[in-house]
Amino acid sequence: MDLFDSQRPSKLRLDLEGTVGKWHLLACFNWGDYESETELVLDHFDLPNGDYHFRSFWDDRISQLQRGNIIFSGKIPAHGVLLLAARMVGNSPTVYLGSDLHISQGLEITFWEVKKNHLKFDIQSGKKLSGKADVLIEAAPSKITIDGEPSTWEMIGNCICRILIPDKDHSSITIM
Repeated sequence: MDLFDSQRPSKLRLDLEGTVGKWHLLACFNWGDYESETELVLDHFDLPNGDYHFRSFWDDRISQLQRGNIIFSGKIPAHGVLLLAARMVGNSPTVYLGSDLHISQGLEITFWEVKKNHLKFDIQSGKKLSGKADVLIEAAPSKITIDGEPSTWEMIGNCICRILIPDKDHSSITIM
């Protein structure tokens, strides 16, 4: 990272901890007047060794990568930023990957409870927002409710559930 190497850093890592555990928020800035071709690897952010789940805030892309692999290869718009939540792959089959409701992709979760047959969690965005929340789970759920009502959701990729969050400032979600 280059926080103290230049007046405007191009890469930044913020270590976060909340109800869903510990994760890193990674940012790559393009301060220029033109889009920039960028390639990022884990080593650019001095992350602890391990495999990671990544979720991009702006475009909802999700990936799992091993150390040394490319995190991102593409263009960052002029005056734009790539913003990724990075969570180390662990022993738990249930992992909150992030949402588009809060830039931290995790601090919006105020309650998190994993049981054998279900997951319960609360999202509090601070204002009325609709969006998407992504959760890594063992298998496709039989039912998901938000505040006791059936919700809209889809499986995107292997064991990743994307839940559409209604226009509320607080939602209680149950995955069964």
